Amino acid sequence: MDSSKGILESHSQFSDRVTEVGRLTFLLRGLRSVVATEEPVDQGELVRSSDLEMSEAENEPEDEDSDLGELPPPEGEEAEEDGDPEELAGPDLELGPGSTYDHLCKGHYPYLKSCRSCARANGKIPARRLVQPVGKTEIGADFGFLGRVRFLVIVVMFTQMVSVIPMTDDRERDLRSCNMSLKELGLTGKHIHLRLDGESMLGQFMRSAAKGETFPGTGISFWTTPPGRSQANGLAERFVEAVKCGVGSNLLFLEERLQRRIPFESGLVRFLMRYVGRMRNLYHVRSGSDCSAIDRLRGRKGSKTPRTFPFGCRLLGKIAGSGENDHSLERLSECVYLGPIHSGGGGFLGKLAGGSLVGKEPEEAEKILKFSGGRIVVPVKWYAEDLGELLEGSLPANVPMSGPQDPENPKTSN
Repeated sequence: MDSSKGILESHSQFSDRVTEVGRLTFLLRGLRSVVATEEPVDQGELVRSSDLEMSEAENEPEDEDSDLGELPPPEGEEAEEDGDPEELAGPDLELGPGSTYDHLCKGHYPYLKSCRSCARANGKIPARRLVQPVGKTEIGADFGFLGRVRFLVIVVMFTQMVSVIPMTDDRERDLRSCNMSLKELGLTGKHIHLRLDGESMLGQFMRSAAKGETFPGTGISFWTTPPGRSQANGLAERFVEAVKCGVGSNLLFLEERLQRRIPFESGLVRFLMRYVGRMRNLYHVRSGSDCSAIDRLRGRKGSKTPRTFPFGCRLLGKIAGSGENDHSLERLSECVYLGPIHSGGGGFLGKLAGGSLVGKEPEEAEKILKFSGGRIVVPVKWYAEDLGELLEGSLPANVPMSGPQDPENPKTSN
């Protein structure tokens, strides 16, 4: 018995020594590898590489004998990562959520890196931070120029609702457009606080608008920023640049489809400015937020938005009102989409095109009409002959005023 116990004890001691020798050998080998390494090894890289190897080991198939090789990534994932810039140049557009057509219907908002027109127009993203707004009725305003075309940008600092007003030679019409824009921004019945950068022309214009009969607010106060400190009014200035980028994205895409240059002074660009402002209100979501400007205005997330279409495309629309369509058999008319009337809905502006021009006089063919609704024509097409004088001349004199009709003063929307 004593001999057997001794044998067991010697055997256990021997196994312990073998274990210690193995550990020392393992440590010496690791020490050699560290000494032989010329550059220090980052522990974070070791952890990440080990995690990567573990994840790859978990994803390996159980059957080791099967040699399938590296499988190509699915087509959907590859399109999401890299995108297909040549998709925009295809003969037709694909429909469905997340497609190029869906991106066009939102006025190139939000920014899509696979869209060649967005990449060409936007360039860099502004890095300046937003200033905390003082109140819900504080607005900023600033004039901008696109070539020789002057436009006014009004933005509510709390909701970031924006309105773009192309300036014309008719001052009274510009003042009414400004007041209709203030109503669209949700400032009806409120005292408005306007922050100015000391520009006298803008101050005179807003004072004249506040004295008009169509002014929606109860009053307006002017807060002038100190001279030489334009960053105090930086929100309005950055929205001027954002409007230019949005116009650039849509205009470059439209020129590619029509295969011709469109001058900034054309009437089509003036419609495009309003279209860009309303598309931004409906679909743009700033970083760090999950609500659009129209959601913040209504005070709820995921509010219903009007149906929109790609700018300048041909579709079928129902003319608003009665007596405009003299053909008793035509319920939907072919037209060109020129943008929604209001950020909250109410139809869209358009111009008759295609077969609906049969029997029409030239004056009626160039008239801008209001449509209560529409449906897209597949495949989506753009035709230069549908736009007519909008590509060359200035804004027609018979363009309806944007915004919902005021029941107390119906003449303001005609």
